[in-house]
Amino acid sequence: MGVMTGTSLDSVDVVCVDIGVKQTKLNKHLVNLALYEENICHYEHPFSEDLKSIFLALQSKKNVPLKHLLYLEKKWTDQSIEAIETALNLWNIDKKTVQAICTHGQTVFHQRDQDGEMATLQLGDASRLAEKLIMRVIADFRRGDIAVGGQGAPLLSFYDTLVLRELEKTVVAHNLGGISNVTVLPDFKSGLEPFAFDTGLANLWIDRAMLEYFGRPFDEDAQVARQGNLIRPLMTAILSLPYYDKSLPKSTGRDDFSDKSLFSLVAKYAKDCSKEDVITTLTHVTASSMAIAYKKFIIPKVGKVDKIVFSGGGVYNQGLMNLFGAYWQAHELGDFPEAYYPEDYGIPNKAKEALGFAWLGWAKWHGLPNNVPSCTGANAPVSAGLIY
Repeated sequence: MGVMTGTSLDSVDVVCVDIGVKQTKLNKHLVNLALYEENICHYEHPFSEDLKSIFLALQSKKNVPLKHLLYLEKKWTDQSIEAIETALNLWNIDKKTVQAICTHGQTVFHQRDQDGEMATLQLGDASRLAEKLIMRVIADFRRGDIAVGGQGAPLLSFYDTLVLRELEKTVVAHNLGGISNVTVLPDFKSGLEPFAFDTGLANLWIDRAMLEYFGRPFDEDAQVARQGNLIRPLMTAILSLPYYDKSLPKSTGRDDFSDKSLFSLVAKYAKDCSKEDVITTLTHVTASSMAIAYKKFIIPKVGKVDKIVFSGGGVYNQGLMNLFGAYWQAHELGDFPEAYYPEDYGIPNKAKEALGFAWLGWAKWHGLPNNVPSCTGANAPVSAGLIY
């Protein structure tokens, strides 16, 4: 089972899936080995609004009492236990038949420290999960990659590389969650290694502003964004934030894009503008920064992108997707690549990240490497994670 909560804090995603390697005899001398994933079950457990507000408040505080963090970890863990038990009952699956729960935890910090070393913290008590559920748990995946010099992200490049890479086409797996991240999969014939990074904002600031100004968790199909006007000084200021100038490899989160930064910029550059104008501008920032990332980091390296496999909540915002296409043309990136979605590969879109962590756990259980050094910047492959 894979369990995942991301920067959007909208749900606890639980996936149960049969995965592994199948052997097929081609003849008496040759055996073909193929990965398989079958019987995918996906359940979205609502994220507690109280917990969500506490997690959001965390990012604006530099110093948090340790007892508060421990309390929050316990509450997040108990929410995950409830989600897993509800899912198993819904699917009528005996937990004794489940090999392991592979959990990401909830990220509360992911940033380089003053010495340039990567530091990350995901809340989630794997021991409590294991004892309360009486099930095996595999967790703490990011720090294994960091221990060998990596960013600890993006970890799901491992899954993208397994299922999406092609022989003769360059494919980009582009996830639009709170943060926009890409895994670039050059065709095998090119001899290039996969690489990955976070392009920057996706839905994070759009959703936060929607909640603040309209009391709604997201801008459905850009209905609000379509009503406003672009605030160019605000857009320029956001695209000038330090993260966008960083070189690869790089990853980001709420630490670089905090609520405080958002509303400080809005107060400075949009004080006389409408709330709709702010949502419009934030949507343009996401679309434009994505196109800039392709122009700056991807196209020069691979020459041409043949396919983009879009995933995450952003794919349901057709206004945002249309804007991305418009900025692609504005930056003269050529013909827009073929667009695909997880469902085209038999994968429910909302289940993709949790499914990826199930594969990370499967690899850990079998002692196999589950990071992609060329994507995370690690010095070596590692079988990341801890088994409880």
